[in-house]
Amino acid sequence: MAIDAEVLRRFMRGNQFEKLEKSEWAIGDFKKSESEHSLCVGPDKTKRGRIDVLIKEHDGSVSIIEIKSTDWSGMASHRVRLNALRHIRQVMKYVYPIWEKGVDVVPGLIYPKAPCSPERREQVETILEEHLIQVVWANERVSD
Repeated sequence: MAIDAEVLRRFMRGNQFEKLEKSEWAIGDFKKSESEHSLCVGPDKTKRGRIDVLIKEHDGSVSIIEIKSTDWSGMASHRVRLNALRHIRQVMKYVYPIWEKGVDVVPGLIYPKAPCSPERREQVETILEEHLIQVVWANERVSD
């Protein structure tokens, strides 16, 4: 079975973006940063999850960052909310086990770029904000 060239290209783009983002979070003004942090998730804690980036802050809180290579501009309108909610479910399944330990958690999602349409951008940001998820558009980050 041959792999579709477009599917392979998107996978490689996503993989490269994830590697770049993980390297960006390897250093910073925090206590510790881990990529590929593993933890038990689910109601019965029998499933394993893998957080893309886990930041342990000096004050004891943590930030959970999921890296997604989603192209919001190229997505059909009816898929936007469904995809955003899927990303929210994923990041929150990592948040809950840490919250249960009494630790403050800041969940976030990083995407390569904001949607071209201001309306689409507002739609995505509103959905994430409703669930208290921070969003970063990597192409808009200010570098030092």
